Amino acid sequence: MMMGHLSANTSKEYISAIAMGMTFLLLTAWTVVWGTGSAMDTLCSQSFGAGQATDLGLVFQAGWLAGNLLLAPTMVLGIFCKDILLLFGQTDDVATLASHLVLIMLPILPVALFYDLLRRVLQSQNIVTPLMGVSCVSVVATIAINYVLMFHTPLGYLGRAVAVVIMALLAPLLLWPYLVQSNVYRQEWKGLPFVYNFVS
Repeated sequence: MMMGHLSANTSKEYISAIAMGMTFLLLTAWTVVWGTGSAMDTLCSQSFGAGQATDLGLVFQAGWLAGNLLLAPTMVLGIFCKDILLLFGQTDDVATLASHLVLIMLPILPVALFYDLLRRVLQSQNIVTPLMGVSCVSVVATIAINYVLMFHTPLGYLGRAVAVVIMALLAPLLLWPYLVQSNVYRQEWKGLPFVYNFVS
């Protein structure tokens, strides 16, 4: 909605670029994040239902490791976003603008994966109130950050991508006080045995 107010002359290109950039990430990287999270839903619910708290930590580690291994090739695709969009018939202007957005958002994907998996672990234990609080704060903050970055900095349309990065970093930080105060992780997190066994 804000994108259309940036410039009367170039708003069409900006809107097209953000649509193409977000669609590109949705079809490549975000499907990996959400797909890994969906697989976690079943495993976390089974672990929690069986009273195996430490299994939740192992499932989280396995999900994060597998998700990052799957993200690696999709991030390579993101580097070549412009070429791929041109191959599918996009104009050079839109492909260039979209690729700038994608390149800004690529490095944040492992953090987004981490938060999504953490959210699934908490949901499987019926812990939803802190997640709802984080979501409410994130919605308001996203609107404010988008507005400031797009209209009051030289970033312009790139402010949208920077706002996504900021919010992806902010979400786990907002959840951190709850995790520390509640000690919910103490039974689940027994170090990194899965990772050690996997790499050794």
